[in-house]
Amino acid sequence: METPAPKYSLLPLARDKGGVSEEPLRYLRVKTNNFRIQPLTLEAMFEKAERFTSQMNFLQMWLLGVNAGSLITFGAALSVMLSTGVPWLGFQRLLTSLGFVAGFSAVIFSGSVLFTEVAVLAPLHALGRRRVGWKTIHLVVAAFLGNLAGALLVSSMMRGAEVFTPVDELRLQAIINEKLRLAGGDAGDWFRILLSAILGNWLVGLAAFFATMATTTIGRLIGVFFPVVAFVVLGVQHTPANMGYLHLALIACDTCDISWGDAYAWNFIPAGIGNFLGGTIFVALLYWVAFVAFIPPNSTVLVNPPAAGLELQYHKGRVIEGVSYLSVMKQS
Repeated sequence: METPAPKYSLLPLARDKGGVSEEPLRYLRVKTNNFRIQPLTLEAMFEKAERFTSQMNFLQMWLLGVNAGSLITFGAALSVMLSTGVPWLGFQRLLTSLGFVAGFSAVIFSGSVLFTEVAVLAPLHALGRRRVGWKTIHLVVAAFLGNLAGALLVSSMMRGAEVFTPVDELRLQAIINEKLRLAGGDAGDWFRILLSAILGNWLVGLAAFFATMATTTIGRLIGVFFPVVAFVVLGVQHTPANMGYLHLALIACDTCDISWGDAYAWNFIPAGIGNFLGGTIFVALLYWVAFVAFIPPNSTVLVNPPAAGLELQYHKGRVIEGVSYLSVMKQS
């Protein structure tokens, strides 16, 4: 069954002032068993953002943000319990990371809205739309506020359920001490938190990119695994993870020493800004410039070696539903 080509696309299409031209186009269908090539991965991420912004209102996006924040907070709690009492530092960090592999994988498979993934989706959406629209801004705000609400929700429920033992609380305190070690410092310390967050979402943004690149369940899990393990082991800042940790400490932990002011002023704000910059600059823009920006409209582009299995498909301004295509030239 055929459906009209989308009005907007991140990849170069033959365009008129109203959007996609109705002139005949030639498409390359890239047939690979386990992954999308990089340009089509970027297009798939643009299409995901387009679905969020065109088919959902703010409340729907916020609810998916709440779900993402909840799942990441479950991952934070899991990471605390997996690493409690482990004497070897490297192994302890590895076990800590597994909680977030579980949480981030759940976010990907549930189709939820995670702020750090949106930091990659939103700039790609703006590039595809050729402008920063209110819907793009709504997606960013809904993701951040929803993730925050999800962390508050799960932390409050874990408080009521008395999930953490005194030993777990000691481990949680050690984690938040690391997350807030620069709190209350000078402007240089605030900037160091921001820089750490840029690094954090360079890695987590890659996890979102790799998860989109994969077309199988196991491929998505592998794509998520290594960047998420890297960000946790390195100890760099990731806002949704910190929302989970710090709200668990603020709400669900009886013995943790932490203030609301330090959590927000010295973590969520600088880390949120840094995460957005990291995802935008080092994932969205870097890959867009490398793989898309210099593709000339209506020109032939070899996107994969023939051995991978290229199949030319001809349509008049239309694409087959559910299949990604790269426009390469007008049909003569």
